[in-house]
Amino acid sequence: MWFLPAAGAIVLLYMLRMRRKDVVVPASFLWPEKPEEIRANAPFQKLRFSWLLLVQLLAALFLVFALMRPQLASQGLGGSATVIVLDASASMGATDVAPDRFSEAVARARELLRRTTPSDQVALIEAGPTPRVIFPLSNDSASQLRALEDVRRYDMPVDVGESLRLAAELVAGQSSSRIIVLSDGVFPEVKDFAAGSSSVEFEKVGARSRNVAMESLGSTRTNQGRLLYAAARNTGKEPVEATLTLKADGAVVDSMKQALAPGQLLERTIKVPVDAQAFTAELAATDDLVADNRLVSLASDRQMIRVLLVSPGNLFLERAVALDARVVADVAGTVPDQERRETPGEGAYDLVVFDGTPEVPVKAKAVLVFGGNGEGIVKEPQWAGREASPLLEGVDLDGVYVAEAAPLARDAGRVIAQFKNGAAITERKGEQYVVRVGFAPLASDWPLTPGFPIFIANLLDEVSGEAVGDQLVVSPGRTFGFPAGEATSAVLKTGTTQTTIPAVDGRIVVSQIDRVGASTLTIGKNNYEISAVFRDKFESELAPKDGLVIAGTTVENKSNSVRWGEVWRWVALLAISLLVLEWWLYGRKS
Repeated sequence: MWFLPAAGAIVLLYMLRMRRKDVVVPASFLWPEKPEEIRANAPFQKLRFSWLLLVQLLAALFLVFALMRPQLASQGLGGSATVIVLDASASMGATDVAPDRFSEAVARARELLRRTTPSDQVALIEAGPTPRVIFPLSNDSASQLRALEDVRRYDMPVDVGESLRLAAELVAGQSSSRIIVLSDGVFPEVKDFAAGSSSVEFEKVGARSRNVAMESLGSTRTNQGRLLYAAARNTGKEPVEATLTLKADGAVVDSMKQALAPGQLLERTIKVPVDAQAFTAELAATDDLVADNRLVSLASDRQMIRVLLVSPGNLFLERAVALDARVVADVAGTVPDQERRETPGEGAYDLVVFDGTPEVPVKAKAVLVFGGNGEGIVKEPQWAGREASPLLEGVDLDGVYVAEAAPLARDAGRVIAQFKNGAAITERKGEQYVVRVGFAPLASDWPLTPGFPIFIANLLDEVSGEAVGDQLVVSPGRTFGFPAGEATSAVLKTGTTQTTIPAVDGRIVVSQIDRVGASTLTIGKNNYEISAVFRDKFESELAPKDGLVIAGTTVENKSNSVRWGEVWRWVALLAISLLVLEWWLYGRKS
């Protein structure tokens, strides 16, 4: 709109009459006729074509256009700060895009970094089991591209929500920022998230959903011998032909091929040798995810410790129990009826833990009770001593602060730790092994010390009653431990990678297995064969999402991140060039 008055003013100047003074001359024949000047002396003249007029109008047009600060869209980053969140979950290993979704996401991140300008501040977060900042906000694209080579994918679900919250913290306080999520969208809705002033963008990675996944594998003893059950399902949206092969101690015992429609289940139950110890189920199919094509199961339950935590919720206790690779734990607010001693039948648990909840008689062979059964509450009790016991091996209690306790009754069992006011920890062996602690873990700082998980590990060793076998099946990403014995370290070998793990407080804690496959752990003279297997129905459903649901809002897929580049400087330069041309034409005409 500003061009109209500017152009009108220029045209008006070309139409105005010329003002001259009257001058008396002796004869008019001395002057040649000047018809164009006669027209110019009229109040207004008819507008005639002029190159100068055209150039001046074009110059005015471009100057007005430059004042509008025009911008052009292009791929790249925009805003004062950008955080790229890179999904590193198991589903990103799908090969529907070459070579896989994760590599495609990394390639997109690399392309975005190459398009940055010196004014772009960029950070990248690897959304793995624990969010990892690959590089913080900076504009050093060269070092960022080098750091990008350190990202990796994990054969497990990840917490994208936690990564988004970390991204929002990185750009908190920025006036203009955005968060770009490179993912297939195969993760649950993110509920607890506030973007603040940042905008969230989603770039979908992935093209289709073609996958067959192992769902279950297990064996049981029956009157007919040992039976092995296996099940696989087509979790994709396309028909797939799959071959299921079952092995017992490495030898093939069954194989079958079947075409599976979307959602169809493939089940197989066969008789296997009674003395077989390890079973494997393998799928061969033209699907897009390899991680869920194999399961391993051990025949004997002697390596498994089934634990019931009767607790309102205690993350420290749950983590301490989960550190032991033998443990399968459940959490409940009360003891199920079938686990109470007065009900018929056998119990399902080896250990029941009462964490500040009312104690009831149970069928388990071992019980751990937190909270005293004596009389009265003692504030800030002081430690008075301890007795030799495998339970307290490696456990330092002297520096543990207890806010309040209920000292244990004298008949609670053998006292192995003492307050000045009474018994602090007791154990009683017999038909049922009972350990009592006279205070709740959350009423002390014990869970914050190394002694607490060591105490739980010692108890689990007592409950198991035998050494861990030489085979173990775990999920990728799970942290587990073994007694170190006299060894000061252990060696974990996975493929061609070898890692030395030092012993800490008498235990070897393994947390380095994050991909499916076989590993060997050597502790002293003992070798343990560890099979990491992946089983997650959510991750196995590979269909890429067209949008993310974040805090109740759907973020639609954007095929490419767009930045807006200003071009007004170039437009202004063109306008100035036209003015130079106009002066050249005027000078040439003159």
